[in-house]
Amino acid sequence: MQKLMSKIFTGSICLTSMLFNGYATAGLSSSVSFYKQDGTNACGFSYNNPTASCAGTFYYQDSATGLYTVVSAAGDSTVTNQSLKSKSSLNQQGGLTYQDVLVRILEQEGYTQEDIDYFVNEMQADPYVFEEEVGFNPATYLQDNLSIDPNELRISARASLSDTWLIEGGDLGTTGTLSVFYAIDGNIQNHIFENDLGSISGVSNSTSSIEFYNTITYQNSQGTTITTRGETDSQSFLDAGPHDTLVQLDLNFVFGEPLDVVLALRTSSYINYHEVENGNNIGLKPREDDFLVFADFFNTANLSDVKVKDSSGSDINFQLSSSEDLQVFEDFSSPVNQPPSVPEPDSIFLFGLMLLLGGKCRKHLTL
Repeated sequence: MQKLMSKIFTGSICLTSMLFNGYATAGLSSSVSFYKQDGTNACGFSYNNPTASCAGTFYYQDSATGLYTVVSAAGDSTVTNQSLKSKSSLNQQGGLTYQDVLVRILEQEGYTQEDIDYFVNEMQADPYVFEEEVGFNPATYLQDNLSIDPNELRISARASLSDTWLIEGGDLGTTGTLSVFYAIDGNIQNHIFENDLGSISGVSNSTSSIEFYNTITYQNSQGTTITTRGETDSQSFLDAGPHDTLVQLDLNFVFGEPLDVVLALRTSSYINYHEVENGNNIGLKPREDDFLVFADFFNTANLSDVKVKDSSGSDINFQLSSSEDLQVFEDFSSPVNQPPSVPEPDSIFLFGLMLLLGGKCRKHLTL
C-alpha cells in the first residue's frame, strides 16, 4: 500500500500562525483577531510586540442545499516609530461539495497532489483508511468544525503606538493644539450580494481608520486603576479603491503638562449574511458567491509632520519630549524662544565698574 507523508495537525478550529519580527518594544503594539458574531474566535493575538499575524478558516453547510461554504481570513499589523501598517482580508468559496471541502482541507494542511488523489480514491471505499495511514482524517476535522448556516464574520488588525509627551513653547498652563500628519497609502475591495431581483441583499466590506487620542488614568472609589479614552480625532476610509492622502489629526493639550497619547491604524474585513427584503432583515441566507474582500494599508501610514498651535490658534515653535525616546517625533521640534536670563551678581558688579570707569574717562577728556 502506498505510504503517505505524515502531517502534524493543530486540532483547532482553524489554522493559525504567529509572526513576530524584532523584539518587545514599549509603546509599540500590534493585534489581529478573526471571529464570528456569536463570539467564536478563530484566531486572535494581542501582544506588546511590534508585529502580529494570524490566519483562520470557518466552514459552513447550507441546511437547504447541503452545499458548503469555506471562508478564510488573514490579517497582519506592524508598527514602528515612523509608520503604522495594517491589512485584513476575507476569501469566500461557496457552493462546494463534500469532496471539494475535504480536498481543500488537505491542500490547506500541505498534502501533495499524490496524497490528495489517493485520499479521494480511498474515500469512495473507506475514508478511514487514509486516517490509519497518516493519523489525520479531513472528514473528522470538518465534522468537528462545521457550522450550520452562516453568521457575520470579521477579521480586524490594529497597529498602535503609545507614548507620553511633554510639549513646551507656549505659556505654561495655557492650552494648545497638537497636530500630527500621516501620509496614507492603501486599497480597499468590497463585494455586494444581490438577490434575484437585483437589489442589495447583503454586503461584504472592508474598512480602515487612523485615530489619535489621549488616555486618562485614575483610581475609582474601590482603589482600582482605570484607564479611559479621552479626546479623539480620527479619519475613516470606507470607499472601495485606492487611497492616497495626507491626514491631519488634532488633539488639545496643556503646555508643560504630560500628555498620554495613542496613534493607531486599524483595518477590518467582514461578511454580513443577512437577507434584506424591502428594507427589512428577514434572516440569514447562505451565499454561494466566490469573492475576495480586503483592506490593505500595509504600504503604509507614514509620519509626515508634527505642528503646534498656541491658544490663539497661531503656529509656534515648540519642544516635544517623548518618554519612550521616540526620536522621530522629537525631531519635529523647533527652537523655542527662551526668557532672558538673570545676570549673576559678579556680572552686575563688573558691569557697574565698567560704567563708573567709563564716566571718569569722559570727565578727564572734557577738562
